[in-house]
Amino acid sequence: MSRHFYGAMFAGLLSLTLFSATSRADDKCTIATKGDNVVVQACKKGGIKAAKAEMKKLQKAAKDKGMKAECDDCHKDESAGNWTLNKDAEDKFKKMVDLTK
Repeated sequence: MSRHFYGAMFAGLLSLTLFSATSRADDKCTIATKGDNVVVQACKKGGIKAAKAEMKKLQKAAKDKGMKAECDDCHKDESAGNWTLNKDAEDKFKKMVDLTK
C-alpha cells in the first residue's frame, strides 16, 4: 500500500516539476528584448505575461488619444500566442509610445 502511495507521490512531483519548468521557458520574451521602454522593462521583470499587460495599457492609452490599435495589427496571431511581428509593427509601436508620452 505504501509503495503505491510513494509511487503516486513521486509521479505527481515529477509532473509538477516538468510543468513548472516548461511554463517558465514558454514565458520568456523573444521580441521585446532591446531598447528602453515600458514593454522591455516589463518583459525583463515578468516575462510575456507582464509584457502583454503593459502592451494592453499602452494600447488603451493610444486608443484614448485616437489611435486605432489592435494586437493583430502588429502580431501574426495574438489569439494563438504567435507574437511574431508584422512588417509595420515597429513603426506602429513607436507611434503608440510617442502618442502616449
